Amino acid sequence: ATHHFSVFDLFDAVLLSHNHYDHMDLATLDWLHQQFSMPIYTGLANSAYLPKHFKIIEMDWWQELNFADQVKLVYVPAQHGSGRGVRDQNKALWGGFSILAEGEHCYFAGDVAYSDYFKQIKQRLGAPRLALLPIGAYEPRELMKYVHMNPEEAVKAHLDLVAKQSIAIHHRTFQLTDEGMFQPEIDLNIALKQYQVESAKFICLEEGQSFIA
Repeated sequence: ATHHFSVFDLFDAVLLSHNHYDHMDLATLDWLHQQFSMPIYTGLANSAYLPKHFKIIEMDWWQELNFADQVKLVYVPAQHGSGRGVRDQNKALWGGFSILAEGEHCYFAGDVAYSDYFKQIKQRLGAPRLALLPIGAYEPRELMKYVHMNPEEAVKAHLDLVAKQSIAIHHRTFQLTDEGMFQPEIDLNIALKQYQVESAKFICLEEGQSFIA
């Protein structure tokens, strides 16, 4: 019989960067758990926000865990923050993930402001073959610069990482902050030209679009 499979057939784990509501969505995580009963990897103290029957593996910055045969997860630092209310600000750890397998490196930044952490990640773990870098939610700049990169800073992060390929995330799905919903992609293209980076090396995918490098 012909087997028709989807991406969900391959759902082995969730990498949960931090506990802000737009990342730790309890209804989505509960649905995923019912379907796959998969482990959730996340930062220290985030299990306090999740149901007790979930399989939670908490990690500290730079902690490494063997996920599968020849696959290693590293929870990497990020300049951002955490909290779901006024009384729990920065009580649980936030970060990104590096997935290391057979000499290759995939980096998922999560939410992050621009900092020296990108150079540290490259130095300690090697240049990513693929980097998933956020480019949205950056205006007003004086407020957002401490927690979110703008597209120019995302290009600088791409260069700091010496990433072979970057894909933009955290933009266009919702109107989160003051910049227009489609402005991040416009500003990214301007920054790529400014830093003389080929547009094909840092792309924005449409919803449902596939990409092979």
